Amino acid sequence: MESLEAEDKCKKYFLESSLVKCETVNDNNVLKVHKTYHVDKNIKHEFLIVCVHGCGSSAMSWASTSMFLSKFALVAAIDLRCHGNSFKTMKDSMYITVDVLVRDLRTTIDQLLQELVAVGRKPALLLLGHSIGAALCIRVSEYYDNLLSLIIIDYSEVSISRDNYSTAIRVVEKIPHEFQTIEDAISWSVETSYVSSLDSARISIPSQLTYKNDMYVWKCHPKNTTKHWRGWVSGTDEIFLNLKTMKVLIMRESLSTLLLSAHMQGNFQLKVIHGTTHSIHEDEPLKIAEIVENVINRHISTQKILAKITI
Repeated sequence: MESLEAEDKCKKYFLESSLVKCETVNDNNVLKVHKTYHVDKNIKHEFLIVCVHGCGSSAMSWASTSMFLSKFALVAAIDLRCHGNSFKTMKDSMYITVDVLVRDLRTTIDQLLQELVAVGRKPALLLLGHSIGAALCIRVSEYYDNLLSLIIIDYSEVSISRDNYSTAIRVVEKIPHEFQTIEDAISWSVETSYVSSLDSARISIPSQLTYKNDMYVWKCHPKNTTKHWRGWVSGTDEIFLNLKTMKVLIMRESLSTLLLSAHMQGNFQLKVIHGTTHSIHEDEPLKIAEIVENVINRHISTQKILAKITI
């Protein structure tokens, strides 16, 4: 019953879902990918946006944003290993090292692109990542020559490393382990500013829970992932700054000294959305979509100018 309800809710926002088999040394895992498009020759958009959620979240956290993005691009949202509809067992969390997650993401993006090439489409790629999902997007960016832009939301390496690490630990330790009802979980998420939008919480929170021993528990409680945090984030700020593609960083507050200096030198575009929680894309999905659309429009304008110059 639980899986059927989740599938029905997913269909309200995504037209098609597919499975991606990702192999590791220790196991085989199948990831669920949700798309706003059908893979056929009638595809009209020339841009593919791959959305990657943060720790403990799910692809459904992109549902509201995808409704706006799908007006001008193909959108695919991935349930990472141990999360959302890719969840199999609580023990999956032992396999979410940075190497495994990066391999999973590359395998998934490769399959998405190959499916489109098979129907005669070669879209430009945009990676849209939130929090730890942003760290993964940063790490895979160098592998794609067709990458138009990397857009990351509320992420910097320093935010969960060094002095801030213990603070982050205390935050996740306050997250309850179980709820009597899904409504209780939704209410908690809004009351504690886990997500500020009640509508978004009703969409995404159920996909993050599973029913066990007469209670609703997190499929991937962030506290169970803390041993992986440093591996996920280590070196990502430097990688981000060295990438040559168009980069956008969306934040809700100030930057680290390193990133602020790089921004002032024009290394990347900065957008600040005030009055939101860490889940900026769930609180302000339209604003996120507008930022992404502006990136695409800038690219289109640049291509038109270059075309005139070469004529």
